[in-house]
Parts: sequence; structure tokens; C-alpha cells
Amino acid sequence: MKTAFLILFLAFISSQISHAAVNCQTINQQNILSQTATDTISNLVEVAYEADVTKNIKFSGEITKYSIDKLIKRINNSIDEHANEDINIIITLDSGGGNVNESLRAIREIRRLNRNPMIQIDTRVGTFNSCESSCTLLFTAGHKRMASERAKFGFHSPKFVRGDRGEMTRDDVENHYREIWLKQIYNIDPVASTMIRDHEYLLDYDMSYVRARELTTGYVTDLI
Repeated sequence: MKTAFLILFLAFISSQISHAAVNCQTINQQNILSQTATDTISNLVEVAYEADVTKNIKFSGEITKYSIDKLIKRINNSIDEHANEDINIIITLDSGGGNVNESLRAIREIRRLNRNPMIQIDTRVGTFNSCESSCTLLFTAGHKRMASERAKFGFHSPKFVRGDRGEMTRDDVENHYREIWLKQIYNIDPVASTMIRDHEYLLDYDMSYVRARELTTGYVTDLI
């Protein structure tokens, strides 16, 4: 199903570029496609991501090595069950957070899978769910990042608990993870990253909550 739409999409792009090349000076000086054509292409891309199968996976509780291993296994099992079909996996999050490194590991794996044109993995936070601490990083893994308007996202300072920190002080470790946190969010939403930094949410150990409707500059892509 997706393949047919992609063929149509590529044919449309080819015809538009061929038509527009006459008026093109340089890519930096002039848009190749009109806004109308761009909007049409956007719609075709959206249609191309319609899946044959939708699978829902709920992730709740603490983010640990065990829980992320289990999440990745469930994702891969769903993909294997529908190996020859376009699949949309929606991960519903309801978590108070946990290990930052495990959230980052899950993000890397989900984004790797999302590069497959037959797979789309989205994240979601429902009306009565919350996504706190390192869950706010895990949320960024989704191709689409959906949330109820009143869903809560909780931000606070990363905390050094234990482990080998080498020559780094506790403050060095926490500042290092603050930078990672902000960069991860900046990559999908510079506005939200700047807001989190300016409000110093990652400097306070107490949780600061932000509603989904305040994060629709890119961090949340779809209100549900």
C-alpha cells in the first residue's frame, strides 16, 4: 500500500521539478516549487505513511534497563509479526522517568527502526497519563509525538545517583546530562528547548509541569 503511494509521490516530484527548472536561478535564490505544490506534496507524504497494521504498546512505570529491553522486544516482535506489511506502532507513555541513558538507548533504537519506510513508530501521552523526568526524552523518539491537550510533561534536574564519574564532579555530571537533555529536545523543537532552559526547569530537583498544549511548537506534533 505504501509502495504505491510512494511511486505516485516520486512521479509527482519529478514532474514538478521538471516544470519549475525553467525559472530556477539557484536553490538559495528562488523556491523551485510553489506553495501550492509544496502543500500537495506534504499531503501525499502524509498519505504515504498510512499503515496496513496499527499496533498499540503501553509503556508505564520506571525507565530501567529491564523495562527498555522489554519495550524494544515488544516493538521488534510486532514488526516480525507483520514483516511484509506497513506497520504503525504507537507507544503510549505513562511514566515517572528513570535512567536517562536507557531513555537515550531506546531513542536510538526507535529512530533506527523509523528509517525503514515500512515502519512508523509514534509516541503518545493520553489525557490521564503523565510523562515525567527522562520519559520526556523517550517521548522525543516518535515520528509523530501525540498528546492529549491536558497531558502533563514533567521536567526537573537530572540527578547523579551512583556509578563511576572519573574526574567529573557531581555538578559536572548533572550539567553534562542537562546539555544532552536540551540538545535532544532542541533537535525536534528549538522553541520548547529554549523555554525549558529559560525557565530553568532542568536546574530544579522539584518537578515542573507543562501541559501538552504549551508544547505544540514541535515537541508535540499532534494534539489528540
